[in-house]
Amino acid sequence: MGRKKVNRKVSDLEISRWMIKFDGKVSKVAEQLDVTTATIYRRMKNSPKIQARLEDADERQVDKALGVLDAHLESQSLNAAKYVLDNRGKKKGYGANAREEVEEDDKSSGISLSQLDTSKMDVNSKKLLMQSLLLAQKKLEEDEE
Repeated sequence: MGRKKVNRKVSDLEISRWMIKFDGKVSKVAEQLDVTTATIYRRMKNSPKIQARLEDADERQVDKALGVLDAHLESQSLNAAKYVLDNRGKKKGYGANAREEVEEDDKSSGISLSQLDTSKMDVNSKKLLMQSLLLAQKKLEEDEE
């Protein structure tokens, strides 16, 4: 059971500064200021200044995550490529739904993409496989048009 928090007055500026420092993690801010998370959430709800700082912290977190993702893409990580295609490539027909459609088409020929074991493949082989799959998917889409 956690310790009881002391009723303490904290300013919006103080909350805002800790929000930035802790990347918007409310529990860490509350712990630092020795108040409850409910206090922080209530203050956030009522303070445009705190809300703006939280949005800034969120944007910085997203920027950090994009930097990590970009680094993984540069190192030709298959998982990073799948993530980007699943989340950013939807408008171009890439992603999980497109893979499911290709798998459905492959079932009629007796081949399933899920049968492929890439665990023993090196990075270049995985990259080549991914490029081949993407080209095949693009060709299927062109054929449908």
